[in-house]
Amino acid sequence: MATLNADMKEFIANNLAWIATVSKDGELDLGPKMSMFVLDDNHLAYHERTAGQHFKNLQDGSQLVVA
Repeated sequence: MATLNADMKEFIANNLAWIATVSKDGELDLGPKMSMFVLDDNHLAYHERTAGQHFKNLQDGSQLVVA
């Protein structure tokens, strides 16, 4: 697990985060997360306002990328 340093935290606080996951069928799900915030030194959090496809993909074993 990565530890978020001060530069990373500042970047998340001051920029629009995009997250991406892949379904078990290989379909990309990419979207902006305006609600992304630093929860603590090891975790980011956001409010899932869409259909929850990212969460479903994670339950199926996908990894999540934040850009």
